[in-house]
Amino acid sequence: REEKPKKAVDPVKVEPREIDTSAFSDVERAVYEAMKNSTFPDEIRAAAEKSLSRQLGAGEVLAALTTLEILGVCEALPGGNYALK
Repeated sequence: REEKPKKAVDPVKVEPREIDTSAFSDVERAVYEAMKNSTFPDEIRAAAEKSLSRQLGAGEVLAALTTLEILGVCEALPGGNYALK
């Protein structure tokens, strides 16, 4: 039986899957939306703050990132960055 070689997937061009965010907190939802455009925590925080029209503490953002990671929505990357799955 001959197996076809698997096609390599370019992770940069993979579109994030759509997630039902209705159960997310406002901060989790804002962080999730911000992650569609950046993997850097500082940029994620800035975009989430803009979306919510308020400042966020680093702890709030890291808590949201951890929750999203536990839910399987995102993953931690080397260098302290995060990406949607």
